[in-house]
Amino acid sequence: MESRQRRAVERGRIIGMREAGHSISEIARDLGLTRQTVQRWLTRWEESGNLEDRQRSGRPKMTSAEDTAGIRAAVERNPFTNSVSDNCPVHKARVVQSWFEERMEQIELLPWPALSPDLYPIENVWAQIVNAWEPENERTPAHLLQHTKDEWERFRRNQQSIYNIVSSAPDRLQAVIEADGHWTKY
Repeated sequence: MESRQRRAVERGRIIGMREAGHSISEIARDLGLTRQTVQRWLTRWEESGNLEDRQRSGRPKMTSAEDTAGIRAAVERNPFTNSVSDNCPVHKARVVQSWFEERMEQIELLPWPALSPDLYPIENVWAQIVNAWEPENERTPAHLLQHTKDEWERFRRNQQSIYNIVSSAPDRLQAVIEADGHWTKY
C-alpha cells in the first residue's frame, strides 16, 4: 500500500474510532500517533469533511532578499567556466536547472554520474556544522538556522580548517583513483 493510501486509511480510522466513542488519548495510543495529530484530523474533518493533504507551497525560503542579492553579486563577481552537479535533489531542482540553462554560454555543466564520490569540499563543512548540532537544545527551525549561521561564521574565521580542507584535494582525488572511482574515506 502506498504511503498516501496508508495515510488515508489511518485518518479514516481516526474518524471511525472517534465516532465509535473513543477518546483522543485512546485513539492516539492505539494508532501510535500524538494527541495533536489526532486532534488536527478530527478538527479538519469537522470543519471541512476532508481528510486529504492540503496543498503545500514547498519549503519556506530561508534567505532574506538581502542574502539572495549578496549571493547573486558574489557569483557575478566570480564567474566560473564550469560546474559539477552531483545529482543531489537540490541540484536537480527546476529552479537550479533553469539557472544553469540561462547561463549555458558562460557555464559548462559537467556530467557527473549518480552515486559518484562526493569531492566537494563544502560537504566537509556541512558535516562539521551537522556534527556540532545539538538537537536536544536546538529544536526549532529558527534554532537550527541560527546554529548553522554561527557554525558557518566559526568555520569562516578558522583559516586552518579552510586550508586543511582545500589542501586535502590531491589526497581525495588519489583515493578515488585508487578506489577505481568508488567511495573513499572522504
